[in-house]
Amino acid sequence: MKLKNYPALLASLGLFSSLLQFSSCNKAEPFPEQIEFEAPKSFELKFGTDTLIDFSKQLVKYKSINVQLDFKDNPDLLVNSSYRLQQLLAKAITFDHKTLKLHINSSLLYPNGSKNHSRDISIPENFSVKMTLNTFSGTLPAQQQFNFKVLPLDLAIKGATKDHNHQFSYALYSAEETAFPLEAAEWLNQGAYWHLPEPHDKQVSLKDNKIVFAGTEGNLTNQEEKTYNVAPELLKDDFPIAKLQFRSIFIPKIQFVFGTYYPEYNFSVKYNYLIVNLNEGYTSQAPSLYPEKYKSKFELVKIEKDGQAFSDSDKIFSINTENGVVSTKEKNNLKPGSYKLTVKAITSTGIALETTLTLVLEK
Repeated sequence: MKLKNYPALLASLGLFSSLLQFSSCNKAEPFPEQIEFEAPKSFELKFGTDTLIDFSKQLVKYKSINVQLDFKDNPDLLVNSSYRLQQLLAKAITFDHKTLKLHINSSLLYPNGSKNHSRDISIPENFSVKMTLNTFSGTLPAQQQFNFKVLPLDLAIKGATKDHNHQFSYALYSAEETAFPLEAAEWLNQGAYWHLPEPHDKQVSLKDNKIVFAGTEGNLTNQEEKTYNVAPELLKDDFPIAKLQFRSIFIPKIQFVFGTYYPEYNFSVKYNYLIVNLNEGYTSQAPSLYPEKYKSKFELVKIEKDGQAFSDSDKIFSINTENGVVSTKEKNNLKPGSYKLTVKAITSTGIALETTLTLVLEK
């Protein structure tokens, strides 16, 4: 009878079990890595700007990264004849897998909150984008969502001064139309167009991309100062992409002359051509500027002698900047001839006017 060696068998079985456990531990799969990235939570950009968001530093360590963009949290409005809003967002917002940058072309969109002029629809107050990232190397996918807002364009009116949210300009009453060009050539070439909302003053209209004020009849100097507030809009597919607040202040036609102005007759008597002894020192009368409330300061801008430029290197001629009085130094070396002085009046509104005074020194 053959005896079995059970202790040896048990020992062998124990060793085999240990080897199995060791082998099993070596083959255990590592826990999948989580993709980590940080998208901006929210931001604003002007309509017409191209924006790049660079994720390269965050994502370069991942191989074969795949980014999917989802726009389903936005209302799927039919915004124009070709696109619904979600389709337009997919066209305007793209991810470049080579550079790992997100590109937003806001000129393909519309400013948020804008209301359509012909249909009862509005662009939402912001746009929402969901980013989902995954790889083909076993990493766990990641997802983030961000919002952004497209702001209306800032456009200028040629000849206007900007003050906070308004642009304004002074203008003189005229029998002819007064026009202010609207500067938006780039967008007009892309199909945008200007619109003047109702109600507005009937003296104001839009012509050839200009704000036009009708001419005024009667005595232009005796008109009352009047302010017009105009709010033109630049539209794209009937959505406003720019809104302007423009204030134009019309003031009476200013009379500026060396002489006397009679407002009751709208008539001037000029004393602007005089034969005087300039060598002994000369002081002119102050020029007339009417209405006087617009008087501000005066400048001597040009001197000509017998039709040619005169440099006045010895500073013989001068002007009182407060009242416009012109003077010459006493005992100067001026030669005989005709001296034509151009004087500028800069009014309190910023409007500049020029008049001339000719002084003749005879032999």
